[in-house]
Amino acid sequence: MTPQLTLLKRLAGKLNIYGLALLTIPIAVSMTACNSQVDLSSTKSEKLANRETTMGKDVVLFPDAVPSTADGSVYWKQGSCAQCHGDDGKGVAGATTVDLTNVEWMRHRKPLDQYKLISFGTGEEVETPNTSALGTAEENALEEKGRPSRHMTHDAYLEKLTKRQRWDVIFYARSLASPLLSAEERMAMNAVFGANCAVCHGSRGAGDGQLNKGLVLQPAPANFTQFDRFYDRTDDQLWDHIANGIKWEGMPNFLGKEDRGNKVKFDADYIWKLVQYVRNFHEDSDFVLEGPKKAKLPNSEKNRSVANSTRIEDKSVPEKTRLSEKLSSGVTEENRAKGSDYKSESVQ
Repeated sequence: MTPQLTLLKRLAGKLNIYGLALLTIPIAVSMTACNSQVDLSSTKSEKLANRETTMGKDVVLFPDAVPSTADGSVYWKQGSCAQCHGDDGKGVAGATTVDLTNVEWMRHRKPLDQYKLISFGTGEEVETPNTSALGTAEENALEEKGRPSRHMTHDAYLEKLTKRQRWDVIFYARSLASPLLSAEERMAMNAVFGANCAVCHGSRGAGDGQLNKGLVLQPAPANFTQFDRFYDRTDDQLWDHIANGIKWEGMPNFLGKEDRGNKVKFDADYIWKLVQYVRNFHEDSDFVLEGPKKAKLPNSEKNRSVANSTRIEDKSVPEKTRLSEKLSSGVTEENRAKGSDYKSESVQ
């Protein structure tokens, strides 16, 4: 046998030994895994999931759907809120000094801070500065730190009411000072919103107006259905944004201007109505879960009822109402073609 063959034979033997050793590794690992025990003791499992975690203790949990002020009126009674705040929200002497019907006071309160107070039983009352007063959000934050605050306490309802019920109660309490617009008021304002706001914010308030197709506007127009953003805003701030604008974000100012087409002047009072119009995108004045039960109709009767309620004869509808309905779904085709010029023609 040649020296070369002898060397190859020795190498092959060594390779077989190494291969066998490698094969034993996964077998040993699997045997070890089978013999190990999984610790499912309560101490470790509580770190992964427990009641406090799912309930959101000390954490703000935003609602899964638009809160209902009407449902909140039901939970207001169930939670015995009137014992301290009274049936009208003005407060019971000796029980509280807070008057929930005080419009000026309520306009300074954020829904987010009210959630913390009602859910966790403690919170701070701080007057939030308006954006246009200082110019930037960073300056606002610095200014707000130096503002005096008042520590407030309240019965904690984290375990007494569900997340949805707490949000419903909060917006019901806010409505005692600033009621939401009625359906008739919203309908009357749809044309104004469609002519001046929907081109950027969209007819549904989702920030998807015609000028922002393809998300070309940066920063993007505000999405009025974004809970975490607008529950962190006071009504006072919203009025300031509409009245004085946010120049660095492209939001125009409306105070003192006029929509000649709809015969509306944007004075201070009308801008407060626009604040409530915006709030209507993320809170509801109608019953959702707690309303009176509607009588069940047979399918054929139900279909006739729906058909009759949705069929409107043009002759019986005033011209302005038809225009409102037309614009409530957004900007008209003619105005879409005009683009940015549309706004400059509507507001003067």
